[in-house]
Amino acid sequence: MTDMAISEVPLESHLKLSATSCALQCQTRIVCTLFQYNKISKQCDLYDGEGYKAVERENENRFYQRMPDGCVAGRDEWFPEYNSCIWIHTESLPYEEAKQRCESGGKMMMEARNITQMQTLMNLLDLKWIHVLAFLVKDNTYEWNDGSLVSQGWCPYQPSENTGCIGVDLANWCPSGGLDDYPCTDERTFFCV
Repeated sequence: MTDMAISEVPLESHLKLSATSCALQCQTRIVCTLFQYNKISKQCDLYDGEGYKAVERENENRFYQRMPDGCVAGRDEWFPEYNSCIWIHTESLPYEEAKQRCESGGKMMMEARNITQMQTLMNLLDLKWIHVLAFLVKDNTYEWNDGSLVSQGWCPYQPSENTGCIGVDLANWCPSGGLDDYPCTDERTFFCV
């Protein structure tokens, strides 16, 4: 969120709270989707997020979006721009183990339909390659989970190996980044959504 003021009357206001207490106040109220915390006055304002708009900047105010109920605190990261709670794995596993790890946490491996968003996330975490959820359906033809063809975002000359798995690469041979096919036994990091 921005450091701008909100032109909406808050649902509730609380005084003398910490930022953590303010977040908890929002998390425990179904109607709260956004909260504002002023670290000088220690005022906490809760908002429903409907129709708010940014106006002029107010000193020391910080705005935060509530983490959705489907997110697991201490495990997931909330990315409002993706509208997703993402479980980020920094350990490398073969594709099937990575997929099972996501499923064991009640999630699925992240796809890469929006390659730009995926690359932004990878750059943020300084990752060069990751697994993504897709299925080989015939020679060098892959589908996303909903059955639509993976037709865009490929690195140059890809797919080429017909090896069964695809991921996103930001490696030297694919400097602009994109999708790459590779053996499913390769160990890579992955995201679960």
